[in-house]
Amino acid sequence: MNRKEIKEEAKTKYKNNKLNIWVPLLIWGVITSVISLIAKAAGVEIVTSSGDITVAGNIYSIIIAMLQSLFIVCYYKYILNFVRTGKFESFKETLPSLKEKWPTIILGYILINIFVSIGYVLLIIPGIILTLGFSMFYYLIADNKEEDAMDGLKKSWQLMKGYKWDYFVFNLSFLGWYILCALTLGILCIWVVPYCNTAFAIYYDKLQQTKTLSEE
Repeated sequence: MNRKEIKEEAKTKYKNNKLNIWVPLLIWGVITSVISLIAKAAGVEIVTSSGDITVAGNIYSIIIAMLQSLFIVCYYKYILNFVRTGKFESFKETLPSLKEKWPTIILGYILINIFVSIGYVLLIIPGIILTLGFSMFYYLIADNKEEDAMDGLKKSWQLMKGYKWDYFVFNLSFLGWYILCALTLGILCIWVVPYCNTAFAIYYDKLQQTKTLSEE
């Protein structure tokens, strides 16, 4: 995989499309904020006075994480369509697929967390390997290339076979941008987030093409 080529393509594609890439993320931010306000209004104590997370807080975090996994699939479908066609479909058009896929997405989220957690408990490196191996799961679901949760995990693992280190280095290549985002108190994220999301979607798309060609 030519990482430099992918990043250059991402820069070209996202240049005049930052707002379209940001809109779904902003909507998700509003939704989570509203959920948080509702939880507080209902008297749900998420953190104790000493700073410890309560049982209700843990449950709340899990629910938000599961909802986020559903959002991620819709968002990846939205970005993949842009990467492939140069156009943005209505984000609402990505939602109907959740009706049939949500059990697969939630189960996949649970399984990934279980496997990765076991990997990190054993040693850090196995945890990283498992994280990389399952990193394409949500893209595959968004791309309609899975039958069930385990099938999605297996396909992600197969897709990443021989590319885990390459994808790890690809992720690290954005580290400087992440640091600059922190130093600018998040202001630089206006440019970095669309760039990174586009680049990762292109990586997945090119990885699919590479694997397909190698199997022919």
